[in-house]
Parts: sequence; C-alpha cells; structure tokens
Amino acid sequence: MDSKDLLVIGGGPAGLVAAIRAAEMGLDVTLAEKGELGGVCLNRGCIPSKSLATASDLAYYPRNSSKMGIKVDLEVDYEEIVSWSDSNIDRIVSGVNRMLDRADVDLKKAEASFISSNEAEISGEKLEFDKAIIATGSIPEGIPDIRVDHDRVINSEDFFDLTSLPEKIVVLGAGYVGMELGTICAKLGSDVTIVEMLDQILPNFSKRVVTPVARKGSKIGLDIQLGLKVTEVEIGDGVIVRAEDENSEERTFYGDRCLVSVGRVPTTEGLELGNTDVELDEKGFVETCENFRTEDSNIYAVGDVVGGKMLAHEAYNDSVVAVDDILGGDSENSVIPEVVFTDPQIAKVGGFKEEYDIGRTSFRAVGAAHTKGKAEGVVQLAVDGEGVIRGGRIVGPYASEIIHEVAIAVENGLKARDVVRTVHAHPTISEGIMRAAEDAMDLPSSGF
Repeated sequence: MDSKDLLVIGGGPAGLVAAIRAAEMGLDVTLAEKGELGGVCLNRGCIPSKSLATASDLAYYPRNSSKMGIKVDLEVDYEEIVSWSDSNIDRIVSGVNRMLDRADVDLKKAEASFISSNEAEISGEKLEFDKAIIATGSIPEGIPDIRVDHDRVINSEDFFDLTSLPEKIVVLGAGYVGMELGTICAKLGSDVTIVEMLDQILPNFSKRVVTPVARKGSKIGLDIQLGLKVTEVEIGDGVIVRAEDENSEERTFYGDRCLVSVGRVPTTEGLELGNTDVELDEKGFVETCENFRTEDSNIYAVGDVVGGKMLAHEAYNDSVVAVDDILGGDSENSVIPEVVFTDPQIAKVGGFKEEYDIGRTSFRAVGAAHTKGKAEGVVQLAVDGEGVIRGGRIVGPYASEIIHEVAIAVENGLKARDVVRTVHAHPTISEGIMRAAEDAMDLPSSGF
C-alpha cells in the first residue's frame, strides 16, 4: 500500500494551495481531484466571470461615453468573448500544472473517499496517510420546487457554458453572483430582470453602500424587483417566472433563460466521512476548530466546505494556516476582504461597531474619480477610541484594489493618523482613503 505524509482531497483554490505549500515545505503529498483542476473558481467562477466583466466594460463604456466626445458603433460577438475567457483559464491551468510538477505533488485525477482516519481509496487503490485535508468546495444551491434543467433554467456554473447571450434573462437572487452576472449580461446587451426575496440587493452590505450600485444598475438596464418570493418557473420555449409579494399578489416575468443564484452548499458527498470522526453541522458544512482541525485528529478541512465567507482568497488563507499547523508552525487567521465586482465595485474589511467613529468621504471629493468618469460612491473607515482603524467599506471605482490599503491598516493595528501622514499620489482613487481618515480625525481636507 502506498503511503503519504499528506492527502489533499479537492483541487480548487484551497486544495491547490495546501498541496503545493505542503510539498514545497518537505511533505510527500498526494492531491486527488475528480473534476476540473482549479475547481469552480478557476473554471466556472472567479476567473471567467472577471474575464466576462472586463469584456462587458469594454463594450459598455465606449457606447456610453458621448460626454467625453467618444461616439462608436460596436458589435459584440459573445462566442468570441467566451473563447477569449476560456483561453485565460487554459493559461492559468497550465501554470498550476507546472507549479504542481515543480513541487513534486502526486496528482490523482480521481475521486477519493475515506476508509478510516488514516486510509483512503482513490480509483480502487488504497492510500495510507498521516494527515489529510478536505478541500472539496461547494456547489450552487437550488430553490425548493424549482427545477434546474441546465438548459432553460441554469445555475451559475451552467452560465459559463453558454456560447450565446440570452436576449432576455431572469436572475433569481440579488447576491454577489446574481448582481455580477446580471450586470455583465446587461452591459453586453441582454434584457435583465433580477428578482430578490429581500428588500435590498446584496444584503450582506449596508444599504448606504449598495445604493450607488442599485442606482447605477438601473442606468445600465437592470430591472431589479425586490420583496418577491419565487413560486414557480415554467419551462417551455423560454421561461415564465411567477413570484408573489408580501400581499400574495402575483408577478410574472418572461425570459429566454432563468439563472438561479441563491447561494452555495458544501460538497461532501462520496467522501465517506462516516468512516472517520469528522462531524458536519446542521447545514452540512464540516465542523472545524482551531487551525481548521476537524473532530478527527488526523483530518483538517479548509475552504468553502467549512463555510465562512466562501471566497477563494479566504480559502487560500485557510490552507496556509492548516498546513503550517500540520508542520508544527503557527499561522494566525488574517482579516479577509470581501469584494463584489458590480458597477461600481463594493469592498469591505474588518468590523463596524456602534462605538466606533466613522470617517467618510464621497468620491465626488476625489479628483481622480472625475477624470475617470466614475465619481459615484463613498469610502467609510471605522476608527476606535484610540484612533485605530478597525474596518473599512468602499463602494466606487477600483474598490477591489484599494481595499487592501485598509486591510493592511486593520491587520496591523494602524491608526488613522498613519494613513493621513502617508502621502498619496495625486490624482489617484486611493486618495479617497486618506480623505476618509482625515474626516475620522476631524481634520480639514489636504487636497481635492
């Protein structure tokens, strides 16, 4: 029987980082992945969605820049866009394979299941291991009594198999996936309706932060319908979506396709966890304690399968902490930024409490935002009584990039004065963070 120091099950973001890091630090590692190397993020999530977002911006903004004196007539070839997106995936997958080879990771393209707490079966062969890491990720969640046929009614992973853009699409759910994909479709020319059960889009963010996104979404062409519970999706030549409001009054929406995007659930099927001491919580996530240890002393779990924010970069961090713990090291969990690639983008990090002072500024007060034609949005910084920055929220241009300045401040206990004393180049979008820090200190603005 083959024997390894570490077995990693799942080759998505969490599993890849765990396997490569452990191998580079001297462990003999087997990585088992039954599906696509890179997981959902690389193949049917983060990477293709951001490629499509880039293409949709290139299509949308030139056609809506007449105020800048730019007048164009563009043709969108969605099949070519998808081909370009797929080429990005191929390049990254090739790079991942090279990293695995250099690290001498034993890659098994097969399903793995536990026989016991130190033994697994992969493609009919037994493997003994000292430690194992479960990194099997998640799959799209459905809606009770709504059938996803993967043709007319699709989930977020099916979306990336489309080679033509729907003329009309109804999106169920205004979370980050629904809003991102809905925005992409609208910018590329689709008629988009988004139906959400709650009374605001992106419910994990404050209303003030999401308001600029809702306003811009309406301008882009998103028809956002809030406070509606979907009761039926009828499949025919197209789809008919029926929903009810709080007064049980029915609303009906029509489309070529319906995208169900209401969340994700963990993937543990086939692992045979009953042969181990690993425990699941009431929602099916693997229960973990310190450093992502499970109830089984030989087995760890990281990434989406343990819940949390279910973000790729959170999964990266989980894996670093788990591998370092296996090796006897000591890595602490870091603050995790959250980003939504809507228009404008949203980002947040750290925490906001009632006792914190809030420094804020509008991007209308940031010169660089006007030079880019993107002056909607705000920056908010949460500062405690000692002046330490505890959290930040940004809605505006390049929020996904500039949030990291706030993350560094939160992670390292920096004060608002540290940000104010750091000269920010002008004109740049990141000056908005300095303006918010000045506001938190009740200082006059040092620029425009």
